[in-house]
Amino acid sequence: MTIGIALALAAALIGVVLYIHAVKDVPMGTLTRDPLSGKPAHLGLLSQAGILVWAAGAAVCFLAASVLRDAPGGRFLLGGGTLSLVLCVDDAFLLHDEVLPLVGIPEELIYAAYLGLI
Repeated sequence: MTIGIALALAAALIGVVLYIHAVKDVPMGTLTRDPLSGKPAHLGLLSQAGILVWAAGAAVCFLAASVLRDAPGGRFLLGGGTLSLVLCVDDAFLLHDEVLPLVGIPEELIYAAYLGLI
């Protein structure tokens, strides 16, 4: 079941990349290369480390939630893992900084949504 979900997510991500390449005529290299390729290695060091910490925190919370599924803190850990994962994805893909404001969602509204989730 878990492997199937992972494969489905990977296939969906590859499908999105292929769709953007085909429909928007974006070069494949633009979609697959590291955005900092050719730049100094230390550029974005703290941000990248933060993304790793978010991902590690989410993984630990999900693991603990699965072990403590029936315990009182299991749901809390599941929520913490979900929030950490959302913040990780947001940080990795610059959602609240760049992407969502482009589609008309103000950054303040995103912060309010995160506060509501907490």
